Amino acid sequence: MKRNVKKVFLRVILCAMSLILAQSGFAQTKGEPVSWRVICGDEAGLAYAISGGLSKFLNDRIPNLKMLPEPGGTVLGARLVSKGEAAATYAHQTLLWEGYNNKGPFEKSPLGKVKPLHTVYFYPVTMFIVTKADSNIRTIDDLAGKRVSLGIPAAGLTTASVDLFKAWGLWDKIQNRWMSLNDLADALKAGNVDAVLGWTVGDFSPPTAVVQMDTYTKCRVLDISDEQKNTIGKVSGLVSRYTPTKAAFKQDIGVDKIPGWALWFGFQWGSDVDAEMVYKSVKSFFEGAQDLAKISRAFEVFAADPKAATIAAISSTPDVPVHPGASKYYKEIGIWQKNWIEGNAGK
Repeated sequence: MKRNVKKVFLRVILCAMSLILAQSGFAQTKGEPVSWRVICGDEAGLAYAISGGLSKFLNDRIPNLKMLPEPGGTVLGARLVSKGEAAATYAHQTLLWEGYNNKGPFEKSPLGKVKPLHTVYFYPVTMFIVTKADSNIRTIDDLAGKRVSLGIPAAGLTTASVDLFKAWGLWDKIQNRWMSLNDLADALKAGNVDAVLGWTVGDFSPPTAVVQMDTYTKCRVLDISDEQKNTIGKVSGLVSRYTPTKAAFKQDIGVDKIPGWALWFGFQWGSDVDAEMVYKSVKSFFEGAQDLAKISRAFEVFAADPKAATIAAISSTPDVPVHPGASKYYKEIGIWQKNWIEGNAGK
């Protein structure tokens, strides 16, 4: 009798474990349902705002898949992926590089063996420098000796911009002013700083700080020399690019496009997630790019040229492996680059 009870109990345990694995997506058997917990950025951010539409997009196209978006910052998302508690996270390519190399927020508390890998990138956040239109500051080199704010150290955009200023040899020459990104517009208007960081999201949306600059201050954006543009590409994670002026300003600032440096943002899957399901997801994103653009303007840059977006983003940090599911698709469509690294499934 006791043996029978033990057998029944063991069967119940095994059945429960199989259901958990089927739901996790990390140990999938063909035909079984898969649930992906995906960390989609802070609740007030763009990524979380579009996550519902993105989830429906994938769920409608891939049988047995259920993408479950949850709010959470990019660093938290990377840690949850590493622990096996989430399948994917919203992140930019520099964060992946930091996680892979135990730098930045992961220096004192590294990720585990499982890490988020390059998978798919949807839109750039393009940064530039703004001054008052009546300022004698016209180029990046003119910032030497001036009061400049690139934001606050904890912000990813600030960290990337500080790295670039160091590469330009300007960081030690400016009078740095740390402040919240939300305070930049007021500081520029009041004359407390001479120049500040500006940025656009996806070439269609300025943040509140830039909207306030545009509303209350006559602005100018600084030119970047060819040599400085070349340096941008040498800073891990950064891409030299232009953003349309209308994406940032309603006022006439004298140029149709703004030179700047960009981070690419998208969703990155953990190295332990089933490669075939990731392959199907990336393929769906590419083949349904125009439908993504109907969900949100955030996808317009990707929809216009998904191949170019992918090459630009991954090539900025080629030492971070590409998820094997994504690499399979990128090889199929002919955009795989010789210096890219294919990640190992399950690691």
